[in-house]
Formats: sequence, structure tokens, C-alpha cells
Amino acid sequence: MNDSTHSSEPTWDIDIGPNRFFPTIRLMEIVRYKSLLAFMVYRNFIVYYQQTILGPIWWVLQPALMCCAFVLIFGVILNVSTDGIPRPLFFFPGLILWHYFSHTFSFTATLFSSQGSLFGKVYFPRLILPIANLISSLIKLALQGVCLIVLYLIYASRGVDVSPNWCLLLFPILIVYLAVLSLGFGLLFNSLTYKYRDLSLTLPFIIQMWMFFSSIMFPLSRIPEKYHIYLALNPVLPAVEFLRYALYSRGAFDLLQFQVGSAVCIIVLLLGLISFSQTEQTFIDSI
Repeated sequence: MNDSTHSSEPTWDIDIGPNRFFPTIRLMEIVRYKSLLAFMVYRNFIVYYQQTILGPIWWVLQPALMCCAFVLIFGVILNVSTDGIPRPLFFFPGLILWHYFSHTFSFTATLFSSQGSLFGKVYFPRLILPIANLISSLIKLALQGVCLIVLYLIYASRGVDVSPNWCLLLFPILIVYLAVLSLGFGLLFNSLTYKYRDLSLTLPFIIQMWMFFSSIMFPLSRIPEKYHIYLALNPVLPAVEFLRYALYSRGAFDLLQFQVGSAVCIIVLLLGLISFSQTEQTFIDSI
């Protein structure tokens, strides 16, 4: 008797099934799909604007036009103080940070509804899409950062006192902070809208109101100190104040507030990953 009788037994290469206990995030699976991740980044960066007239210029034009509107409304009409910082230099850094956060947050928050048809056709790690969006948004942020540097040099050449400090070296940490924050809140909100569809209608309102409480249009020093404890609940605010302090050595940056915001980032990301891992097992049956 030989082993040929066992040749008819089926062999399994990959067993795909739901997580029966605590949900796990298969990060190594994302590494195996790195070519798909690279293609998604390429699609977001190139293909999306391929049929537009201005193309990638829109990435710079959007915050630039909003900055001009803020200068007109909050600077010329309302005469809001900016702690001695020239108004374009005050508004533009906060706007590019907010543009990065809000774009990645809104994309991730609507992932199941906007990409449901793609998920139903073929299997791939669902986290690839928000991660690809994070990376492509970093490229847009880099282009906007070049414009900020040009604007910065123009004012510096005119003798305006804009003195950066060593905190500017921590800018990569600031980007990781916003990336983790936007991904965590986006995944959490995405899982909630899967269960409660009408919550998706509140997303534009949430983003608009969040912007007003993120020190984009006014410095934190203009707000009475008794209200700072409430503004500290907003984890985006210390990121904006940190960048202004690093660029101009002015502002009301609070290290403790940034540390609290970092803890919020980690907690929200973990909750978002857990809820996303649980929801992705069954959402395809209801889209």
C-alpha cells in the first residue's frame, strides 16, 4: 500500500473566514498587496485629475482661494487679530493642515458607501484604500507646503519678523499625528454610518463646525482662558497651534495639550480599527 490513496484529499492554500473572537488587523496582508497600494496611490494622484483643465494645480488653488477669502472676511472686514503675524501667513498653514485632515477624514468616513461596489467584486485588504488616500494626500500636502515656503520667503525678504524655531524639525511627527487622527475618526465614523445610515448626512456639518473650533480663523490667544478647557477637547487645535509656533515663534502652543491629543489619536485609532474590522465582515451583505 502506498501514499497515492491520499492524493485525492483537498489541500487549502488560503482559508478566508470571519474573526470569531477579538478582531485582528492583518497588517502583513497589506504588505503583500503593496503593488495594489502603489496603484491606488497613482490613481488618486494622477488619474483623478487627468481630465481637468488645471489638474494638480487645484490642490494648491483650493487652500489659496480660501486663504484669500479669510483675509478679506476675518482680516479686512472683521479685523480679527492674528498676534502680529501677517494674515496670509497666519491663515495658510492652518488651512493646509485642515485640508489634509478633512479630506482624509471624509474619504475614510464614507468608505463603505462610496467604494461598496468595488468591495463586492474582488477581495483585497479594505484598509488599502484609506491608506492609499493618506499617502496621496501627503503628496498634495507637500505641494501646498512648497507654496507656504515661497510665501514665507516673500515676507521674510521684506523684513517681516517671521522667526522659525527648532520645533519645525518635528513637523513629520505633526503629520503622523494628523494622519492617525483622521484615519481613526474616519474608520470609526464609517462603521457608525454602516449601522445608522442617516449619520452620513451629518458629515458635511460636522466638518464645517469642526473647522470653526480648530483655531483656523483666529489665534487661541484671542479666546478667554476660561474656555480653553473646552477647546482642548478638539485634538486638531494643538496641531494648528504647534505649526504656527514652529514657524513664527508666536502663539499659545501648549505641550500638555499636544500630549493629550496624541493619547486621543492612539485611542481613536484603536477603536476605529476594531470597529472597522468587525464591520467589514458583514457590511457586504447589506450594501
